[in-house]
This record gives sequence, structure tokens and C-alpha cells, in this order.
Amino acid sequence: MNILYALSHVNKSLQWEWFAEEMKNRGIDQTYVIVDDGVGKSSYLHEDLLNLGINSYFLPYGSKVQHATNVLKTISIIKKHRPEIVHTSLPYGNAIGQMAAWMAGIKNRITTCENASWAHDYSHKKQELIDKFTYWMSKKVIAVADSAKEYLKKNYNMTDEKLLTIYHGLKESEYNNVTDERIRKVKDKLNMNENDFIVGVVSRYEFWKGHEFINKAAAILKERNQHQNIKILIFGSKGSYYDTAMRQINELGVEDVVISKGYINDPVALFRVFDVHLHVPVSKYVENCGINIIEGMISETPQILTKSGYAWQSAEHMKNAYVVDYQNAEAIADGILFMKDNYGRAKQLASQAHTDALKDYSLTAKADKHIALYNEMLK
Repeated sequence: MNILYALSHVNKSLQWEWFAEEMKNRGIDQTYVIVDDGVGKSSYLHEDLLNLGINSYFLPYGSKVQHATNVLKTISIIKKHRPEIVHTSLPYGNAIGQMAAWMAGIKNRITTCENASWAHDYSHKKQELIDKFTYWMSKKVIAVADSAKEYLKKNYNMTDEKLLTIYHGLKESEYNNVTDERIRKVKDKLNMNENDFIVGVVSRYEFWKGHEFINKAAAILKERNQHQNIKILIFGSKGSYYDTAMRQINELGVEDVVISKGYINDPVALFRVFDVHLHVPVSKYVENCGINIIEGMISETPQILTKSGYAWQSAEHMKNAYVVDYQNAEAIADGILFMKDNYGRAKQLASQAHTDALKDYSLTAKADKHIALYNEMLK
């Protein structure tokens, strides 16, 4: 079996790296085409794939002319490696990969939908056109969560014959026996006070990630004089909502509670630093999956969640998580205090979440389902 994957807008991705490694171990021939913005001459994922001995090509873009050139380059790569299936994901991975596969005569074309509602959330006509083109060109469409599948059926009139669900999968061994040294290095980098109760947020700054309500929750805690030793640390890139969030933090006077920490290069150890993981997207569909939700589950980190993405299908209040309503700062504040004051109960919720993650979000299951789909298409 020989598969070509075309991706874009991805620099470092443990999900794709682990998946590629698992597929290689099962004897699947793979080639990757990674389209990026051309700021750098490479990407971490590209280098990681090469280190695994997997064919990978990095195609920078910076103009419409380069998009056309990248289609031609991808056709050349397809002709060189002769894949039986082309599997695409993410905006330009989809647009370039699907077009190149069609022009090269590859009939077995698949896409993984990484964010079903993004084009509509941002009223982004260009992305909506790419999505419609991709779904039309693809023989099969993979949704990565139950809510995403529901959204695609409702908003793109997709049939059950064309649409299927395959969840993201975690490499369990990566989360077992995280060394004290790795955890210490993260703590040292963050200059953490051992007496602080750490609420970790792993979300880039976008309006739909719920940063507004996290900031307001911190203000509520401060108004109640219940914020002592609580630190809400934000990890993620500076998305479109960053300036607004920073301005709001200043206006609310919660700079000592909500602190942006940027990017940490050991996300597995990072979850072991949190006392609680907080993830509160603003609606059911706006979070397509939320890999950090299942990272928190497998790490046995207590979680406060809204029911969005993977939380929509997996989080159960007071069974494996503390679930709060969408856009509800007071509920978030109450959840943080409950977890802090009842930490034994919080750890029980986390233990159940760990069990649930191993059942539903394993890398083995993800690879099994992809290979079954590929075999079905090649019959």
C-alpha cells in the first residue's frame, strides 16, 4: 500500500508524526507533501518525518503563482512515488493535493476535515470555497469527531456513504512515565511557585477558544477575594484575538492571575505541571476536536471543559470532568474553586478520564481504521 499525504499550515504535529511512525511500522509506504507559508525553509514535522526515514517534501508558498507551481511540483512527486491513494488535509494541503491528484489521474482521493466550521465561524469565503472544492473532489471525507460529522452532514449535505469518523489517537507510551527531570525543566522555564494552584490553558488566541470568559472568570475570583495562589497560565500562539485578550486582562486588572506563556516545546510534560486543565470553547461545533482535551485525559489531569469537540462526545460532568456551560465566566470560576478545594475528587475524575481515553483515543485504533478505509477503496 502506497499513500501520499498533502498537508499545510502545520509546523510541529505529534499527531501526524506518531501516525506516520505507526503506519511505517505496519509496512505502509508513505510520502508527505507539506505546504507552508515560506517564512522558513522547512518545518519541524518535515524534519521529523525525514528522521523517521519517510519521504517528505517541503513546498513554501508566498503568492498565487507559487500555489500553481506547488500543484505542478506535487504532480511531479506523485509521478515519482506512484501512490495508490492521495490523502489531504488542511487548507492548501487540500486545494493543492486534491487538484494535483486529479490532474495526475489518482481516483482514490481522501480528505480529513480538521475544522468543519472554521469557514463559517470567520465568514471566510475563500476557505468555504476550498472546503466545498475539497469535499466535491474527495471520494471519502473523514470527520475527526462526532460533532464535526454532524456539522458536515447538516451544512454540506454530506451523505453517510461518503462521510466517516476517525478520531485522533494518542501514543500511550509517550504519556507513561514522564520523568521528573522533564517536569522540572518545564517548571523551571515557567518560574513556577510550588504553592501556586496552576490552571493550564492550551489554546491559541482566537475568539472561539473562550479567552474572554477565562479572563472574566479570573476577575470574578478576584472580586470574591478567592484568587490567592491561583495562576491561569495560557499556552499557545498569538492568534487573531491576542491583542483583544491582552487589553481585556489589563482592563479587568487580572494581570497577576492570567499570564500568557507562549509555546512550550514539551507539551507532554506540560500537562503534568497543571493542577487543572481548562478548555472552554464557546459553542458545540466551533471546536472540531480539541486534541488537548484527550491529552489531558490520558495525562490524568483534572479538566474543566465546555462540551465542544471531543468534550462533546466524551466529557460527563462529575464522572470524568467538571463540565461548564458555554460562555459562562461564573461557572468557570466556580469550577476552578471546586477543583482546588476538592482535589481528591478532581483526581478521581481524571482517573476515569484516563481510562476513557485509552478506550476511545488510541493510536492503534486510529491506524486500524485508516488502513481499513484504504483497503476498502483499493478493492
